[in-house]
Amino acid sequence: MIGIYLFLYTYVFYFAFLAVMLLKAKWDLLPLPMKVWVAPGAVIAFLMDIAFNYSFATILFLEIPHEFTFTARLSRYKTEGGLRGKVATWLCVNLLDPAEIGGHCVK
Repeated sequence: MIGIYLFLYTYVFYFAFLAVMLLKAKWDLLPLPMKVWVAPGAVIAFLMDIAFNYSFATILFLEIPHEFTFTARLSRYKTEGGLRGKVATWLCVNLLDPAEIGGHCVK
């Protein structure tokens, strides 16, 4: 049962990430009412990121994080190499970087 909750959380968190990246790309074009309406959602997505990093990512990588966000953790792993670096690179290249112009997992 826990596995289902982790999957659902990860799925919702990923869609929240995609939404925030889309809004970030268009932020200057958004009218003020929309900015006010979506800003709390961005804060919630950020809190989801922190929770994901300290829970599921800790299990996935078998290491307590040194960073607040999952992306910061992945960026560090990419530079360190090894198995964690390979997993981090795969996640960045296939799931995170395409969502942001210039890539997302850059340091």
